[in-house]
Amino acid sequence: MGFCTSPGRWVNGHWVSSSPETPREANLQALAEMGFWNRDLNATLLARYSDDLNRVVAELVQ
Repeated sequence: MGFCTSPGRWVNGHWVSSSPETPREANLQALAEMGFWNRDLNATLLARYSDDLNRVVAELVQ
């Protein structure tokens, strides 16, 4: 039963892959480049907003 076969970890109930080829990891890297360093919060928001980077940034700058 391998639910999560890619390398990564659980963050606030969501699986975050550490593979650089995933959209979530690309978005996490983009957020870090923008100065948003809280990876756990960023991963949670990306999961909440279905990896919509614009919505995550809007939430972070409120």
